[in-house]
Amino acid sequence: MDAAALSRKGIGCTFAAPSKTIETARGSNQFPEIGQALNRQQLMSLSPYLSALLSQNIVVALSPDWMAVCLISEAQWNETGPKYERLAALSEEIRRRQRVQLGSSYLLTPDQPLIIEPWLSGVTSLTGDDLIISVDEVYAELWSPTRIIGPDRLIIGTSD
Repeated sequence: MDAAALSRKGIGCTFAAPSKTIETARGSNQFPEIGQALNRQQLMSLSPYLSALLSQNIVVALSPDWMAVCLISEAQWNETGPKYERLAALSEEIRRRQRVQLGSSYLLTPDQPLIIEPWLSGVTSLTGDDLIISVDEVYAELWSPTRIIGPDRLIIGTSD
């Protein structure tokens, strides 16, 4: 979906992102075997941006800035990675950011379950009654409501 086809509806919107703890059959090494499973189709129905993001390969990683799980399109991830590498010699902060994201990242294709590994769920305090913040067609974040400052100021969207 190109940017012209996307409306402004859904940018920066917060939606409920319920999940459940699951354990898949052993040997499914292409995605986490245990973790918080989100309903990809349900999330895609919430906004055009989430639909565009979740219909492509995504990288799941810990945010280097705050305790949230990032969902990043593989194309955006591949574009951003080399920029970090060029900047790595400039700043300890850039190197830290790179280690955090690279060390916690894994790739999921659209046909794989959207599972957040237990380590990521734990460090970000995801509970199953979490929120997804849609930024654009290449980036979204999963947040625990307990980690958001001023949750009373959030406006929770619907798929209407």
